[in-house]
Amino acid sequence: TQSEKALREELEKKFDSLAGQFAHEKELREEMELIFKGEIRDAESKQGELSTQLAHEQKLRTDAEEALKGELREAETKQDDLAYQVLNEQKLRSEAMEILKGELREAQAKQDDLANQFEHEQKLRLETEQALKGELREAETKQDHWKDKFAFEQGVRAEAENMLKGHLQQAEAKQDGLTSEFARERELREETE
Repeated sequence: TQSEKALREELEKKFDSLAGQFAHEKELREEMELIFKGEIRDAESKQGELSTQLAHEQKLRTDAEEALKGELREAETKQDDLAYQVLNEQKLRSEAMEILKGELREAQAKQDDLANQFEHEQKLRLETEQALKGELREAETKQDHWKDKFAFEQGVRAEAENMLKGHLQQAEAKQDGLTSEFARERELREETE
């Protein structure tokens, strides 16, 4: 009938519409599947990269931990060496302090001895200076005495020299007179002969 035909056409239109929608949905689903598959592949690829990076980071961390453990052991060894050196230096310093204390006591004793010797030498020097001053005054007194005697002797000697010079001049004059007289006597004798 006409109504059945209209109903069938309407049903066919709805079926065609639903088929078109189904095809469109199928196409959309396939596109979504492709998109999801691509994203899954990207995610898996990124996951692989991340796994590789994680393994690399774990290896680097392990290597760093081993290196740090080695450095820590080396630092602890150096610390032990330094602690031993510190103890040794403290012992050496204590020994050096004892030695220096002994040397200081010895130096102080020597200093006291030198101070006593200095005082003794100073006393001896003062006594020697006093004695030498006394001897110097005595020597100066004797020197003045001998100067006076020397001056007196010089005066006496000068007088004696002057006297002797006078006697010498007189003797020379007499000698000259005798010489002249002898010459005349010889001339007379020669004339007489």
